[in-house]
Amino acid sequence: MNDVLKGLKIEKRDRIINAALDEFAKVGFEKGSTNNIIKAAGISKGSLFHYFNDKQELYDYLIDFTFTNIVTKIKNDLNWDNRDLIERIREIGEIKLVFLENYPSLYNFMAKVYKNIVSVEEITELAEKYESGILSKIYTENIDYGMIKEGLDKTKTFDTIRWGIEKFSEEKFEAFIRADNNMDMKDMMKEINEYIDYLKLIFYK
Repeated sequence: MNDVLKGLKIEKRDRIINAALDEFAKVGFEKGSTNNIIKAAGISKGSLFHYFNDKQELYDYLIDFTFTNIVTKIKNDLNWDNRDLIERIREIGEIKLVFLENYPSLYNFMAKVYKNIVSVEEITELAEKYESGILSKIYTENIDYGMIKEGLDKTKTFDTIRWGIEKFSEEKFEAFIRADNNMDMKDMMKEINEYIDYLKLIFYK
């Protein structure tokens, strides 16, 4: 990631990012106003366009910032010594929640981004650009298959767990996009945790 805001103090950088995320999350890219962003961030127009050539470059930066930082935080903050796959997935949710608390409009912004993507191929291409093997590592590296109940096929069990959690997350995200409204991330995390606990009850010893 070429972070054009890297030299700024964190407080000023986050004011710009949050102002832009909030504007695009509310009205989308086409209707998004750099004047509103400048006003909310408390900076001059010349200052904003010192960092970005135009609105499109700012928008692309936000997408890059979001994916790059979430993947980096998972790589750096996840306890890779925890061999329980389900607990690892729970921890990833908590890592994302902390990140989202620093950027309150980020989830809404990403909903708008995905809403404007018209094909599965584009979504896959976007994910693969930033994922760089992290998903495979999450589901396979240093996992303890001995936690699974006797008599269950270990590979099929973990595939079922993975597909179930991914489908659950996908449906929540799609519902959020259709509603075009804010989502209480803590309530969503609570529901995910209940689902995770149920999976452990079904599949673990």
